[in-house]
Amino acid sequence: PGKWSDDMNHDRYWSARVDFPTRSSFMGVGASYSWGELGGGEYGYLAPYWWIRPTKNTVLNFSTERLHSFGTFRQTIVSGAWNITSQDTVAFRYINSDDDDFVRFAYSRQVRKGINLFAVYDKEPTTPAQFSVKLVFALPFSFRNLTGVSGMSSMEAFFDRVVSSVSDALGFPGTTSPTGSTGQARPPVLYPDAPRPNPTEPPGIPANP
Repeated sequence: PGKWSDDMNHDRYWSARVDFPTRSSFMGVGASYSWGELGGGEYGYLAPYWWIRPTKNTVLNFSTERLHSFGTFRQTIVSGAWNITSQDTVAFRYINSDDDDFVRFAYSRQVRKGINLFAVYDKEPTTPAQFSVKLVFALPFSFRNLTGVSGMSSMEAFFDRVVSSVSDALGFPGTTSPTGSTGQARPPVLYPDAPRPNPTEPPGIPANP
């Protein structure tokens, strides 16, 4: 069990937020600001942001944060995504947190409904660069209606599609992309930026971006 401190802190803070324009699907800008006392010291948090969607398939986000609480901490995030087709998306995220750089590039492909391929490159200051490839299945999943070359079983057709998609994603020549479904492009898949402040807790910069 913990022990009661002899000191009592009268923590209090106020928050304000502005967003403009609130109904636009093209561009938005705004900021949040909190100030007061926290843990017996002065507290202040400023977080402006800006986003723009130049086309229906592209989006760019920019946000920066400044936290003052027993020291001053800064973090800036730039991220964006492009839906190349209804099946293919590329995305990036760059974070500068107190002069440390975090970089991520990602590619995703919808092999078919419920099956997605992801290729991700990550670089952080304290670890070597990492590259990973993942194949994700959504449940419930059905092998029904899978078609391929005449004479193929549904299972063979499924793995043929998977191999073709992985080869395309890694840039291997001599492969054929799986036939994509028609329809409108999916919204860009973005890696999340720093979480928005919880209204019940003093906002601040996450310790681990």
